[in-house]
Amino acid sequence: MQFFETEMQRLREQNLFRNLQTIHKTQGVQIELVDGTRLIDFCSNNYLGLANSPGALAEAKQALDVVGMGSTASRLLSGNHQQHERLEKSLAHYVGTQAALVFSSGYAANVGVIGALVGREDAIFSDALNHASMIDGARLSGAKIFIYPHRDTQALEKLLLEHARHFRRKMILTEGVFSMEGTCAPLPKLNELAMQHQTILYVDDAHGLGVLGKNGRGIFSHFNVSIDADHVVYLGTLGKSLGAMGGFVAGKNNLRAYLINFARTFIFATALPPAVCAFAASIVENLMANAASIEKLRSHCRYFMEKTKHWDGFSRRQNELVPIQPFWIGDEKKTLQAAHHLWQRGIFARAIRPPTVPMHEARIRITLTAGHDEQHLDALIAAMQDIAA
Repeated sequence: MQFFETEMQRLREQNLFRNLQTIHKTQGVQIELVDGTRLIDFCSNNYLGLANSPGALAEAKQALDVVGMGSTASRLLSGNHQQHERLEKSLAHYVGTQAALVFSSGYAANVGVIGALVGREDAIFSDALNHASMIDGARLSGAKIFIYPHRDTQALEKLLLEHARHFRRKMILTEGVFSMEGTCAPLPKLNELAMQHQTILYVDDAHGLGVLGKNGRGIFSHFNVSIDADHVVYLGTLGKSLGAMGGFVAGKNNLRAYLINFARTFIFATALPPAVCAFAASIVENLMANAASIEKLRSHCRYFMEKTKHWDGFSRRQNELVPIQPFWIGDEKKTLQAAHHLWQRGIFARAIRPPTVPMHEARIRITLTAGHDEQHLDALIAAMQDIAA
């Protein structure tokens, strides 16, 4: 169709066209492309370096031997296996809630859960920089959406005072750690506002789980805010720090039962493979007992921030424990050039451009992991010096 080429040409002219990069092999933080090029990966969300954990892989293999690769059905049919329930119990215990429910992805969880909790008679108060899955879930729910500036609790409070009383149910919608900013939600104040205005507090902690708090229990643990409350809905993913795939929602027992009956992306989706659940459960259970990988990651974050603290592009960073280190450039073409420069220096770090971020706020999104070592970080810093100058 002609409009395909028209639209793609428009993207090329605006330096917004994207393509896929095929990876042939991964060895720790080293990736090898199909043409043999080898790069140090600073794009991965595998923050704790656990995606190839031998113990967890062994548990996944055992599950494969028992039930095969696929779960074969939705969990309400014949797809509910022991490993799903094991994982949910482990996740609930890990984050500190009564129960958890696993979805096929974090995206599916956000779309399904937001739509199950609020509808056309309700209101959502959403941070301006929330993830696309949260935006889509909010739009599809049919609720009235009020946007407040990023992390601006005064603006949020004003919106709540003006509008909250006019709606049946209300929801404050926020990421825990913002995936493209590396900033943390002001959770204590958000929790206070949620209680004052009898509002659901929905926190997508995809990038905080495994990173922040005691043993990586997430942003609620980090801020010492109670997660085990009737108004709290907590979302996490299995595909980042936990090294697997999928998403989950945690909260009270009645929340889990409600979502089994009302979340369409749970009801009508084939369940995650039991082997994936066994892998993730093994990771979670080990994190509860051993935080060595978390401490290593935090050490890397502190080291990198200390070395780059005077660089203008990193001026918006706030939390030394967050592995997301965006380097703001602004201009889309210059950002592509910066990514290419890093590539030539053996560093794999992608240019982040609209629609992932607002226009003229393009950046290089660097992610640190426990799998890196000091030599990797020094190589990155050396490669970035020309960009930062």
